[in-house]
Formats: sequence, structure tokens, C-alpha cells
Amino acid sequence: MKNFKSFLVSLAAVSFFLGLNSHAATPPPGGGGGPPAPVAYFPSSKIMQGDQPLLQSYTLSITSPSNLPAGVVTPLTMLGTVLSKPEGVDDGAALSFLSFSPSTLAFTGPNEVRSVTVTVDVPLGNFAGNYAYRIKHTGWPSGVPVTDEGATVNALVSPAATTDESPPTVILQSPVDGTQYVYYPATGEPAKVPVFFEATVNETADPINGLLAYINGVPQAGVTTTGIGTHVATGSLELALVEPGTYAVRVTASNQHGTSEDSGDFTVVVSAPPPTISVASPAPGSNYTFPAGGTGVSVPVTYTATSLYGNITATNATLNGAPIPTLQLDGVGTSLVATGSATLSITTPGSYVLNFTAANAYDLAVPVTVPFTVSSYEPLPTVTIVTPEDDAVFTRTLGDPATAVNFSFTGGTDFGTVESVTVLLDGEPVVATINGEGTASITGSFTQSFSTAGTHTLTVTLNNGYSTATDSTTFTIKETSGEICANLTWLPPISLNKTVQGGSVMPIKFTLQCQGEFVRNESVLISIYEILPDGTETDPVLYPYGSGSPNPAEYAITGPMYHLNYPTAEGVHRYRIEVYLPLSADGTNLQLLGTKDLLTKGDDKDCKSDKSNKSGKSDKSDKSFKSDKSNKSGKSDKSIKSGKSDKWGKSDKSIKSDKSDKSSKSNKSDKGSKSDKSGKSDKYSTGNPGNHKSVGGAGEQPDGRDNWGSGDKGKSNGKSDKGKTSSKSKYPSKR
Repeated sequence: MKNFKSFLVSLAAVSFFLGLNSHAATPPPGGGGGPPAPVAYFPSSKIMQGDQPLLQSYTLSITSPSNLPAGVVTPLTMLGTVLSKPEGVDDGAALSFLSFSPSTLAFTGPNEVRSVTVTVDVPLGNFAGNYAYRIKHTGWPSGVPVTDEGATVNALVSPAATTDESPPTVILQSPVDGTQYVYYPATGEPAKVPVFFEATVNETADPINGLLAYINGVPQAGVTTTGIGTHVATGSLELALVEPGTYAVRVTASNQHGTSEDSGDFTVVVSAPPPTISVASPAPGSNYTFPAGGTGVSVPVTYTATSLYGNITATNATLNGAPIPTLQLDGVGTSLVATGSATLSITTPGSYVLNFTAANAYDLAVPVTVPFTVSSYEPLPTVTIVTPEDDAVFTRTLGDPATAVNFSFTGGTDFGTVESVTVLLDGEPVVATINGEGTASITGSFTQSFSTAGTHTLTVTLNNGYSTATDSTTFTIKETSGEICANLTWLPPISLNKTVQGGSVMPIKFTLQCQGEFVRNESVLISIYEILPDGTETDPVLYPYGSGSPNPAEYAITGPMYHLNYPTAEGVHRYRIEVYLPLSADGTNLQLLGTKDLLTKGDDKDCKSDKSNKSGKSDKSDKSFKSDKSNKSGKSDKSIKSGKSDKWGKSDKSIKSDKSDKSSKSNKSDKGSKSDKSGKSDKYSTGNPGNHKSVGGAGEQPDGRDNWGSGDKGKSNGKSDKGKTSSKSKYPSKR
């Protein structure tokens, strides 16, 4: 009897594996088309065992294929076919022992689960033996490719016996031997492994009193059992596993007569994201440079390999495909994070590629490549002129000793030494003191004196044997004239302040003295213009030394006397006479030495009375001169207006009215000359000759006359206007 049962069990196992439907991965949901999709059955095989009469049932779960259209009702009919049967039993009789409840199922979409109760009922009679059935469905849509392997059920029917001392038979239904389960660390959910087994014993045998499950030989707590104390019992357990590897599962069933077991293997694999590599140095595309002839560059290499699951098992870095001997690794095999570092010494310019790799026990990192370049350069020196600053201005006084200008500069090179320094002043070599030549840095200096005005350029060039550096600066020597001691004294007849007959020739005479000594200066200019009755002024006429005038033939200097015969016009006129001393060669700076008014009259009907002018004052009855009442103190008149253009287009906007000389004294003897309050020398005190203003430049008229700025046209009160400076200029034309 035992041999017969063993045969039946073996036969049932063969039938079981013929109908095996493994845990294959379910294709993505769809709606028809594509490769065939499987119909899943659970359990995919079932074994029933017992003596006649055998009546056993179980629940079969069916999952619709993933490509079944959604929303469409698919009615199916349960269909059983006979795979094997005892000899002498026809197919019709064998099929009559198999029934379904319900016999039809309806699906409305993919991956839906429906259940049916499968019952095997073998009555008493000549029907003992092994029955094997395949259970399938009919009615799948023709347009949906389906793989329906069905499920199998084996019934091991023994002849009725009055006494059975055998232990239960146990079958491990899940996991199927060799099944692989996947753990995804990224989700944090362990791999779920369902364990399900069933035990049966004949009705005439002792009932089942125990079910156990073991994983790798370790008994598992928490096994859920049903049917203990009956002839059919089940056990179930769900395992949550994260450790990869192969696991052995063993299940047992016991009654009073013994214990039986079944076993299988399954594996857990980890599907973890691969490690990642992060390179801190060098940056992709970096360029490292070193001076030509140098020892090369040092390139720091640092990177990190990181694993989310499982330690880093290997990592490496190569340079242009070759190993890096100095690479230092840390954390490999012991940590989720491993680091690598090295310092590359490269002496050859070119393109280089670093390649980084890493792995853990489950996957390889995506390799990272970092290109960089190494190049050499000609080392550049530097040079900087410290003094003078660019556009610096040095001011000196005409006639003073030469002005000394100090020059200094610095320079250097970041590679090699300074081999030569060239110093040029206005393009000409100069000798400078150089400190540090032949080393990496230098300083230089020299002093040059200048006795004339002008603009100059200093250029310094430094050479380190590879290239040169140049710096230049431009500076200006500005020259101003010193104040000239020249006190003017008007001489008769103009000093008498009389109104003369219009149309006559008026001798204009004066002397110039400095501390009692006669001053002869042929650059002294005489400017004459007319003040019209409405207060406007005519353009001044300038008489330089040697210009023509009647009797004598020229503006002359005779002994201590300056002499110009001026022909007046007929009628009533008012003339302003001004004497200037140019302080610069271009005539842009004039010193006003003195000013005098000359009045002329017509016949008696034009000039009623001249009595009021005996004191030298202007004729108060002449209404045409009322505008001059404000000038009785000898103040500078505003008649020379800044910004007027002379005949040659020269604009003189630089001279403003000089109202500061309110205390002009009469031209007494120069013997009592004193120092003014400003602390200047007494030779300037009497006539304030230093109070000069700069005016516009002189030009040459077509008749040979120069254009010069005229002075303050203030009304004279008969006193000397010693040394007043020009306040405005009308650029009087040369006579």
C-alpha cells in the first residue's frame, strides 16, 4: 500500500510540474495587441489525496491577462480536460468527478482576479487510482493574444480502507522552487515572499495535528494554520526579506502516526541604483599652466563614490587610460562612501583625460570622465612707474633755478629674473639707478632737472629673457613769470589831466621805476581805445615798442621816458590809455602798469565850458561821461569785457574785472615804497604789480600788428595806477 502511495505521489508531482505556472513578471497593462499575455492561476497545481469516497474542494484564483481591454465584459466558461485516469475509467466518468462553482466567470479589464471553487468527488466503486485534470477557460476575445496554460489538479484516490496508519501528505505550493524575488532599496519595501503549504490525510487515518515552516533551518513563528484536527489542513506565512541570497524553505505536517515534509528553494536579489561618482577636482575643461622652462604643474585629483545600498566594493581612477600610482583610496569595502585622491605632476603640455569608476555588490557606477589641459606660457614681467604720476604737472617760475623731478619705478617677474631695464625720457636713454637687476624684482630711480616749460614722457621697459613689459607716464613742466617791479609815473602834459582840443596830437609820456631805478623794457605795450557817450567802447589799438607814430616817428624810449604821440580826433572824445607789461612770451599773461583818461573838446559851440576840468577831473557837465562817475577812486573800469572776440577771432574769456584795487594811491615818489601786507617784497608794494591776470594769446594781423589783451579801463584821477593787473582784455590791435 505504501509503495502504491509513493507511486501516486510521484505521479502527482509530475502532473504538478506539467501544470506549473511560475511567478513570471507581468507585462505592463495594455489593451490588446503586442505579445501574448499570460492568464495567471493560483494555485497553479493542486493535489488531493484520500480514500474512497473522495470529496474535496479548493478555491482557484484566476487573474485576467494584462492586455485584456478595459471596460469590456468578457464572459468565460470553465473547462476541464482529463490528463490521466485509472485504467478502466473512461473520460466521461473521469470528467464527471470534476465540477466548478460557478461554472462561468466574467472579466471587465486587465489584471482582474476572479475565484471559482473546484470540487473532486470520486465515489465508492471501481474508481480508485490517479486522476489528473487540466483546468482552463474558453471564450477569450479572438483579438487579444493570450497564453492560457491553465491549472492542474491531481486526485490520488485510494481504495476504501478500514484502518490507515500513514502520516499526512504535505505539499509546498508557494514559493515554487527556484522562484526569484526582487528587493528595491529605493522604495524601502522589502521583498514579500508568500509561503503556502497544504497537508492531507485519508479519512480513515488520524487527523492532522501540526504544521511547521522552516527558513534556512530556522523555525518560523507566525505560521497561520487552518484545519488542524481534520484530515485537510493549510499553513501560510509571508516573509519580508531585504538580504540578497538563496533561501531554503521546508514545511512539515504531522499526525499520530508521523511527520511528512516538502521543501524548495527561492532567491532574493537586490535591484538598487548604481553608485554615483562626484569629482571635486579637477573641473572639466580646466587649464593648468606653467612658465616655459619650468618644472610643470601639480594637478590635485579628488573624487567621491557613493552607494545607496551596499558598500562601495571597488573604485579607481586612470589618467589617459593608465593607472595613477599615487591614488589613495578610503572606504572601499567598508562604507557606503569611498573617496579617492592624488596629486598629478605633469611636465608635458597637452590634453589629458581622467576616468573614474566605482561599483558595489549590485551594480556599476556610470563612469565619469574629466578632460583638462596643461599648457606652458612665456612668463610675463611687470613694470610700474611710481613717480611721477601720469599727467602730473610741475610748476616753476621763469628765471628760477632748474626744477628737479624725481623718477622711480618698480618691476619684477614671476619666473626667472630681470635681465635688463631700459629707461627713456622723451625717447632718449637716461641713466637710472637699478637695484635688484638679475633677481626676480627690481626698483629704479633717477632725478632730472628742467629749466623750461614743456611736456615730457618717461618710458621704462623690463626684460626677463622671455618677454618684455613697458610702462610710460606723461608729465608737464609749467612755467609762470615772476612779478616785475615797474612803477609807472605819468609825465606832462597828460599828467595835468587837462581837456585838450580835439584833432591835436597828444604826447603820451611816462617813466617806469623800480626802487628808484629807471626800468627800460621794450616789451612794454600802450593800449588806447575810446569810451563812447553811450558807455560802449571801441576796439583798443595796441602800440608795441617801435610802432609808428608822428613826431617822433616811433613809440620810443628816450632816456628814462617812454614817449608816444597820439593824434586825437576832432570834437569831444574820451580816450582810455593803458600801459601793459607782458609776463609771458605768448602774451597770454599781462601786467597792467597804469591807466589814464584823455578828454578832448571841440570848438566853443561843442564844448561850452572847460572850467570844471581844471582840477584834472572829467567835465561833469558833459552828459556823455556820466557813466564814469563810479570810477572817481581809480577803480578798474568794466570796459574790457571778457569773452569779446578781437578782429582775429580770439576770444578772451579768462580775464575778469579786477575790483580788488580800491585803495589806489597817487603816484608819489618811489622813495617811500613799503612792503604790502601780503608779505611781498617792497619793490611790488607801491603799484601792486603782482596783481596780473592771464589773457588770450597774441596774433599777427595782416598789417603786421599784434593782438594783445588790454587792461582795466578805469577812469584816471590823475594819480599813478602803479602795477595794476589786467582785469579784462579786448585784444587791442597793434598800431
